[in-house]
Amino acid sequence: MEKTADKIKDNLIVRELAGAGELAWINPGKLSWEEEKEVFEIRPEEIDDAQERLQRFAPLILRYFPETKERNGVIESPLEEIRNMKSAMEEKLCTSIPGRLLLKEDSHLAIAGSVKARGGIYEVLKYAEDLAKKHSLLKEGDSYAVLGEEENRAVFQNYTIQVGSTGNLGLSIGIISAVLGFRVIVHMSADAKEWKKELLRKFGVEVKEYEQDYGEAVKCGRALSDQDPNSYFVDDENSRTLFLGYATAGKRLKAQLDEKKITVDEEHPLFVFIPCGVGGAPGGITAGLKWVFGDAVHCFFAEPVQAPCMLLGMASGLHNEIAVQDIGLTGKTDADGLAVGRPSVFAGKIMETVLSGEVTVEDRSLLKYMKLLMDTEEIFLEPSACAGFEGVKALSENEVFQTYIKENGLEPVMKDAVQIVWATGGSLVPQEMRDQYLKEAELASLTIPGFTEGGNWYKGNLHSHTVNSDGCLTPEESVKLFREHGYHFLCFSEHDLYTDYRGKFDCEDFIILPGLEAFAVLYESEDAKLRQKVHHIHGILGTKEMQEHAKKEPYQHMEKHPVAKYYGTWDGADAAQKLADEMTSRGMIATYNHPIWSRVRDEEFIHTTGLWALEIYNYGTVNESATGYDETYWDVMLREGKRIFALASDDNHNDGIVEDACGGYIVVKADILSHEEIIKNMMAGNYYSSSGPEIYDWGIRDGRAYVTSSPVYRIDFIVGNCINDGGSIVCSSVDETIQSGEYTLKGHEKYVRVKCIDRYGKTAWSNPIFL
Repeated sequence: MEKTADKIKDNLIVRELAGAGELAWINPGKLSWEEEKEVFEIRPEEIDDAQERLQRFAPLILRYFPETKERNGVIESPLEEIRNMKSAMEEKLCTSIPGRLLLKEDSHLAIAGSVKARGGIYEVLKYAEDLAKKHSLLKEGDSYAVLGEEENRAVFQNYTIQVGSTGNLGLSIGIISAVLGFRVIVHMSADAKEWKKELLRKFGVEVKEYEQDYGEAVKCGRALSDQDPNSYFVDDENSRTLFLGYATAGKRLKAQLDEKKITVDEEHPLFVFIPCGVGGAPGGITAGLKWVFGDAVHCFFAEPVQAPCMLLGMASGLHNEIAVQDIGLTGKTDADGLAVGRPSVFAGKIMETVLSGEVTVEDRSLLKYMKLLMDTEEIFLEPSACAGFEGVKALSENEVFQTYIKENGLEPVMKDAVQIVWATGGSLVPQEMRDQYLKEAELASLTIPGFTEGGNWYKGNLHSHTVNSDGCLTPEESVKLFREHGYHFLCFSEHDLYTDYRGKFDCEDFIILPGLEAFAVLYESEDAKLRQKVHHIHGILGTKEMQEHAKKEPYQHMEKHPVAKYYGTWDGADAAQKLADEMTSRGMIATYNHPIWSRVRDEEFIHTTGLWALEIYNYGTVNESATGYDETYWDVMLREGKRIFALASDDNHNDGIVEDACGGYIVVKADILSHEEIIKNMMAGNYYSSSGPEIYDWGIRDGRAYVTSSPVYRIDFIVGNCINDGGSIVCSSVDETIQSGEYTLKGHEKYVRVKCIDRYGKTAWSNPIFL
């Protein structure tokens, strides 16, 4: 590895690949076809020979696979123009896709339902032909259909065909070999889909599974095959026969384009985007296309960001001497057919001078393309087969692709270009698996903003006392204090006393929210003065509509609310519900304040209906007795399905015993500073709570929860309801800070929220996004 590291240490593309991000690459070694074709490794007569062999086997294929009847036993896929998909991509990408967009549906090839039906089936047929000649199974003039006779199949039963595969090649080899009578062993990597293994077993194929990746499956399969003189190993990494089977696609595509009266020449360039695993299939297709279209065709491969083995091999010049794991990538991807760590040196060497370039693509992008194609064209592809759409995207908007177009003099003719996405698999995917993929795709496309796009930020305190109850400041002094600290609104929450100071204090940059903090108290006995438990439920005057539809008249300024007193025992849940009902019946929104300080058990309040929010941070009780942290209760309620928001506040008694002012607050996003707008956005959760840090933006974008904030030490994504869900991003030392973070949703989360904590423990909390 040290030698490898020396060779790649200054390679910019390799460094970018190691970052596992989506990128585009133009092949600097590409030559013009006119100067390359004379020395090109794959010759046209070889491809023609392969095509003629497939034609000879057509009667045998038709015998076993009646679905090929329409093409008289020739295995070929449709070519469809996908106008709706093009329009949808243009809309979502906010770009213009030049020319026409077509889909080459190797996903619907007969027998194996993937591109591997081209090369894999061809290699098995060639081996069968060689054996037939060796054992004189064919007489002059015989149709190859006779190879399906039982006496001929009995000969094939003495031979074994083996292959290493991530899935689709194994299907193509396994199905055709088993049908012809061969014993078949498919060596499959751990990331191969279970349904593919089960399908092979139904055909009588022996499936050997390996915990390691594709490379290990191939290595073990090759070694086992070498021990048996009657075993034939299909070598996806090095097989020229396999490569030629893929190459027959060139002339067949030309015939399909001719049928559609689509011209390909210098004035009508053809761009082809092909998913790439080990490289044999896309390499063979590219070779076939170059012999047919020459410099008029521009071929690009697409690989997963965690398994870009062909791009790594070509960009480094090391080919199969380097694996993606050597640069810190995992090689793991949901695109199982592309989960290859080390490329084919055979394919890579051939592609050095003819491949135009590559793109890498995230798994989540594959799912989004899959869903978009299903939604717009009602065509299902497995995720790996959608990789080519990333090439279409890059051609439209990536700078290096635009440079390629300019340097090749293509700008004037791009309006007449033809773009083909080569779909490599999907038709055999079981319905259950399709449903699962589509569900995952919905998640990958999920976008829910945590805050509205427009609006202004307004800072406010919802829990504050004055001399009207047990505070030490007058209302005037409180307003002055909070305005000096940058607040825009304030609620006076006097104990069992409703106040409405809007007329006195409201101005252009500051408003009052009328409200009160209502009590229910449990004493040991009627003579006792010590409180055993309390409910403090806070009512804040609601919107005009809430006031108009209130069951009771709203409170009036300085109206008292009677304290609910209990002695000896109480039904805590009932007492809390009565208080909450009283608040909402008066046209107010209700919050439950500081439950830990109140000494209540969770069952005494968490099922209360009508609560808008839970006070999870109270600056006063935090400093008084460390009883103001109530976040755990919030998650208990959220996990039980309650749609409840949170708030941070003070208490603001200002008695000098503890600091309890301007330490907890909410920041609301609203168009204007008014009672109506602030309350509406509070009720919608369009705010965050804080004891110090700021949250600039947060939400879910393309299935990832994200946040940007002021500099903090730690970011936590908290989700419900499964163990080990959620995640944290923590600086390595308190001297470091971060300002953003992401969490990729798994699909079963009930809600997600975020909190940002600075080096001093001060925290900002978002509200949940409910899923």
